[in-house]
Parts: sequence; C-alpha cells; structure tokens
Amino acid sequence: MYPRILLCLILNCNKPSINLTSANFEIHPIMNLTRLLITSLLSIIVLSSVVTSNVIQINDENWKQILKGEWMVKFFAPWCPACRSMVDTWIDFGKWTDDLNIDGVGEVDVTQSPGLSGRFLITSLPTILHVKDGEFRQYTKKREKDSLIDYVEKLEWKQEVVLPSWKHPDSIQMGVVASFFKVSMELRNIHSLMTEQYELPSWSVYVMFATVTILVGALLGLMLVFCIDCVLPYMTGSAIKQSDPVLSEEPIQAKNDSDLDDDVVSGETEESDNEVSDSSSEKKTDAPTLRKRGKKSTAAKI
Repeated sequence: MYPRILLCLILNCNKPSINLTSANFEIHPIMNLTRLLITSLLSIIVLSSVVTSNVIQINDENWKQILKGEWMVKFFAPWCPACRSMVDTWIDFGKWTDDLNIDGVGEVDVTQSPGLSGRFLITSLPTILHVKDGEFRQYTKKREKDSLIDYVEKLEWKQEVVLPSWKHPDSIQMGVVASFFKVSMELRNIHSLMTEQYELPSWSVYVMFATVTILVGALLGLMLVFCIDCVLPYMTGSAIKQSDPVLSEEPIQAKNDSDLDDDVVSGETEESDNEVSDSSSEKKTDAPTLRKRGKKSTAAKI
C-alpha cells in the first residue's frame, strides 16, 4: 500500500483518498498517473540520447572550426525523408569520434544555416563531406555506420577527388554565394510573413520585390558610372595624361606652322632649281644653233 502512495506523491498526482482504518485506499487520477509515467520515460530516453550524442551542430558562427583537423560533416534538412532515415546512423557514428581519432562529427541544418548550403554548394540532401586539414572530399559510399567507419579508419577518403580550389568554402567567391543564399532566405521569410500574417496576395508581394530590385539596380548602376568617370581616372593616373595634350596645344601649333614654313621654303627652292635647269637647257640649245650658223657662214664665204 505504501509504495503506491509514495509513487503517487513522487509523480505529483492529486492527493488520493485513503482510509487508514480499513487499510483500503482509492486513487482517482489513474489516467493522469499513466500519462505522467509515459511522459517521464520518453523524456528520459530523449535526454539520454542527447547527452550521449557526440554530433556537433555546425552553423554560420562556428563552421570555420572544421578547417582544422579531420571532420565528417553531414548536410541535412528536417523535411528530407532520406535525412530522417539517417538520424540514428549518424548519432551512432558520432560515438566513434574518439575511437577513430578524428576531431569531430558534425551536421548542418540547411534550413537554419542557408548560407552554409551556398558556401559549400550543396545540391542534394543528405550530403556528407570529409574534411582533412582544409581539404574537402565528398562521401559517395553507403550511408551505413560500418561504411562510414571504414571510410575513415581504412583511409578510403584518399581515393576520392579533392574539391577544386575555386569551390573552397573559405574563398571570396563562395562567401559571395553564401551572401546570396542568405538574402534569398530572408526574401522567402518576408514573402511568407506578408502572405500568411498580413494576408496579402502573392502578386502584390512579387510587384514589391520587382520594384525594389529595379530601384536597387538603378542605384548600383549610378554608383558604378560615378566610379568609372570620377574615381577610376584618378586611381590609374589617366586624368593627368589626358590633361597633357591641352597644355601642349601651342607647341603643337607652332610645330605645325614651322612645318608649313619648311614646306614653302622647299617649294621655293624647287622652283628656283627648275628655273636654273630651264635656263641651262636653253643655253645648251642656243649653242648648237650658233655653231650651225657659223658653219653656214663659212660655207657661203667659200
């Protein structure tokens, strides 16, 4: 009798009605007791699984820790059926972290960290990556605990191709892609807020997005033109080079005048040379005529 009373008191049930004289008792909230017992057992199971799990949650704030050492990282989404079927396998694999002598087993929820899905160019779910000192390789074998253990223990990851440098998540271009993914997720949240909470039609939200996009594009275009016309010439020094011809207009004009004078002088010299040659040719033609006349006069005398 007393153990039942103690059990009821521990579970914070309503006070039972007990008749101490007849040693009979009656517990009224039997259904509440059963529900509390089941809830307590489930809570203990969930808490124990959370405590014993060695899987590290990776997000936008702590993702750079996987660039050092050896890691196995899984990208998943709660709505993905294949991801849900792999939850227990990944938790069991996380318990082998110390045995495999790796730095950690992590997972990324792409719905909570959309920037990482863009930074790592995740195109399918679930995606598993092996990281070794900043080198990334995609796991393509079976999604089973034994296959995952052999992949790390037997160094099977050395047979995989390393992702190219332009895809490295710590590069500038991947940071830009991550920013675009974050913006797209924010726009999606704004769309959901306007359509669900404020009950606006979808077409009006799209019109607002299009208007903002046009305005932002026009502003960026004006800034780009300003930089090209005003800032870039001074940075490259082309503005000084462009001002030099303006300062040297008079010397150039003087040079052109001197060239014209030279042309006139050369023309006059050519004309004088032509006149001299003509006079010499005339003298040459006069000499034979004089000789002929002399010969004729001598012949007449004879």
